[in-house]
Amino acid sequence: MERLLPDLTLVGERFLPGQVVLVDGDRIVAVGPDDGAGVPIRLSRRALLPGCVDTGRKIPPRLGNPRTDARVALAEALLRGVTTVAVRDAEPEVVRAAAEVGIRLVRDAAPGGTGDGPASVYAAMRTWGLDPAAALRRGTLEAAAALGVCAGAIEAGRLADLVALDLDDLSTLPHADLLGNVVRRMEATAVRDVMVGGTWVVRERALLTMSVRNLVRELSGDRPPF
Repeated sequence: MERLLPDLTLVGERFLPGQVVLVDGDRIVAVGPDDGAGVPIRLSRRALLPGCVDTGRKIPPRLGNPRTDARVALAEALLRGVTTVAVRDAEPEVVRAAAEVGIRLVRDAAPGGTGDGPASVYAAMRTWGLDPAAALRRGTLEAAAALGVCAGAIEAGRLADLVALDLDDLSTLPHADLLGNVVRRMEATAVRDVMVGGTWVVRERALLTMSVRNLVRELSGDRPPF
């Protein structure tokens, strides 16, 4: 069980300070003010929000190797704060790549939706003509519901799909309008840590599930020795 204590936590449509998010297994089991019961894991200079849900992920060809192409595209998605992707008629290589990267994959979804290829869901939000709260809700809670996934919000009972943003990243400033900045102008560099189903898969912008260096070598055609 993990007690996460970031500087700010998105609860509903507001970022609140001093909120402990209790994670047990793959679920959030409680969210509320720090009561001092237990030692929390402090996420200093971090704002915690639910992971985005990409209902229209495309796997762009790079090497013509479906597994490698999928690993690169899905790793890019994680590093942009996406924790669930839907791929229509996903091939076995894509399913395997998702498991290796550590991102949740939903198969056989309808085409189109909240994302497109390597572009972030946050970038898509800027095209929807919605206020920031409504845009974020569409890219998280509503998208998750459309896929039948119990995620998309930081509340008890939902999957622990969480993204920690760096409050020192210039694209999150000013913090007086943090929600607006997240939707309107935040850069991918602000995404520092990502948890999928209660497991950290990105810490300090480093993938914990696979070697990015090896991926780069595969893309360049220089495969490392095993």
